[in-house]
Parts: sequence; C-alpha cells; structure tokens
Amino acid sequence: MSINYFNLTGMVEEGAFVDIPSLRHLSLTRNRILGVQRGAFYRTPLLRSIDLSHNQVQIIHAESFIPLSDDNVEEMRLSYNQIEHALTLRSILDALPRLRLLDLSHNRIVDILFGTLRGHPTLEILLLNDNQITRIGQEALSGMPSLRELNLRNNSLTSHLDFPIWNLPSLKGVDLSHNRIRRIDRRVMANLPSLRRVDLSYNTLALADSGAFLGNPALEIVNMSHNSLVSLSHAPFAHLVNLYELDVSYNRLKEVIFS
Repeated sequence: MSINYFNLTGMVEEGAFVDIPSLRHLSLTRNRILGVQRGAFYRTPLLRSIDLSHNQVQIIHAESFIPLSDDNVEEMRLSYNQIEHALTLRSILDALPRLRLLDLSHNRIVDILFGTLRGHPTLEILLLNDNQITRIGQEALSGMPSLRELNLRNNSLTSHLDFPIWNLPSLKGVDLSHNRIRRIDRRVMANLPSLRRVDLSYNTLALADSGAFLGNPALEIVNMSHNSLVSLSHAPFAHLVNLYELDVSYNRLKEVIFS
C-alpha cells in the first residue's frame, strides 16, 4: 500500500491501520507526518515493511507497534526526518523483535548513550549516516549478534569517544567516512572480530597506530583516503592476511615503509 505525496499532516493516529490482514508493505513517504501514536497498527499480521522516509517525524510512541499480533515487521525506514532523541530508536527496537533493517539516516540524532541501541537479536543493517552524532557511549552499540552492516558516515565522531563503543561479533562492514577521527588505535576498532570492510576516508586521520587493526584479523578492505597521513608503515596491516585493498590516496604521505 502506497500513500505517498498525499500531503498528509500531523500524527499517524491510533487505529489508523486496523484489520488489514493482507497488508505486507506500507509506504507513507514524502508527506508531512510528525509522528506515530500508540496503536497505530493493529491486526496487520503480514506487515513486513514500513516506509516513513521524507516526512517530519520527530517521535514514535513506545507502543506504536505493540498491537502487531505476530511482530513480523522486518524493515523500518525513517530516513530524512527530524528525529533528535535516540530513545526513539529504543522504542522501535523493543517493539519490533524481528526487525532486520533500520534506516535512520538523515535525521538530527546527536548522541547514542549506553542502552539506547544495546540489544536486538535479529537486526542486520543499521543506517545512522548523515546525522549530527558527536557522542556514543562505551559499548552503546552491542548485544546485536546478527548486525552485519553499520553506517555512521557523515557525522561528527572524533577520536575522543569512550572507546570501545561497540561489541558486534558478526559485523562485516562499517562506514566511518566523513567524520573527524584523527587517530586510529586498537581501542577504536576493538570488539569487531568478523570485520571485512572499514571506510575511514574523509576524516582528519594523522596517525594509524601499529595495533590499529589487531582485533580485526579478517579485514579485506581498508579505505583511509582523503586524510592527513604523513607517514605510513606496514605494522598496522602486517597480520591482515586477507587484505587485498588498501586505499591511502589523497593524503600527505612523505614516507611509506612496507619493507
């Protein structure tokens, strides 16, 4: 069901979508929706995906989705909205235990504190790019054993976070590009044992410590292009036997030691 470009305003009220047993996909994009109230979805057992992107959503009630009889929603898209408070994320995760994709890109989230995103059994893809995130609490991103893709591109993350900020045993790819990270040491990439790809391009990287990727033995692709590296040695990469792509273009390299 698509209700796009209908100029809908205000809240998605209680009972707005009730007794629609065959509803599988709901798109409400490009309206002027401000939020979702308690019980907006009721007796929609086959509902798998909800798209509320390109609205003005600020809040989602903690019980907006609880009446879903089977809790089968797997995809929630909330990009291009006005969500500021990370507690909204907690409400969604708690209400949708089978969620696999959560898109919160292009919002106004500033910080992610401990407990906000911690713990979800099935979430596989989490998109938080293009927010205003400056702070992530220690291990705030943890307890998500199925998470394999995390996008934190284009935020305001620095090297002064209380690392490690995550504990994600199944994560395969993380995008940290377009932030303000100046130094990579072992703490930054700790607790990501299955990581295959990391994008650190367009930061302010000036130093990659020798132990930067010690906790990521499966790394295959490392992108550190468009940074401020002056010197680079083989030490951070010596143990990465699966590494086949290392991009350090557009830096200020004067010394490269790989002997």
